[in-house]
Amino acid sequence: MNKEELIGLLKTKVEEKMGRSLVTPTDFNRLSLQMQQEMGESISVSTVKRVWNYVSSHHHSSVDTLACLARFVGYRDWAGFVDACSDGGGEEESAFLSEPQIRTDELSQGDMLEFSWAPDRFCRVMYLGDNRFQVLESLHGKLRDGDTFQATMFSLGLPLIVTGLHRNGVFLGAYIAGRRGGIYQLNRLSGKNHADVE
Repeated sequence: MNKEELIGLLKTKVEEKMGRSLVTPTDFNRLSLQMQQEMGESISVSTVKRVWNYVSSHHHSSVDTLACLARFVGYRDWAGFVDACSDGGGEEESAFLSEPQIRTDELSQGDMLEFSWAPDRFCRVMYLGDNRFQVLESLHGKLRDGDTFQATMFSLGLPLIVTGLHRNGVFLGAYIAGRRGGIYQLNRLSGKNHADVE
């Protein structure tokens, strides 16, 4: 696949995520806004219009622009997207996990975990048993003190996906922390014992 074909495939994946073809100025505004809300980064509406050939331009899409769009649809960056699309190369679809991890079957009720993810998110949770946790402290993220959720494993370098998220008795669904870079700090606190998994 050449670069133009890869860009076309990336645009298709973005449109699939958006649930619509991007053909109007409103569509491009919506994409830019959704990227900002989900990722904390976005590309300008005028740049989006150039990528989609809505406006003519002699400039080629920059690697930074393509990387941002690739992250929006779940890839590490542009190179990760290209690798995944290349025949016989790139990132494997499956692999054994080698990163340090904490599994809930290793925890006792009352154990606490602290974890952080980019850019400056921090969360401290307490294990309630049966794969359930309560948020004790949350800084700069969307989780809130008192939220409860379910999780079975916390792993350095990988995103944390939680399910059964409840806030004040209201079911909020699932949540992902560290979508792009994963968790970069993970600590287990058991009473007075403190075990780092950094």
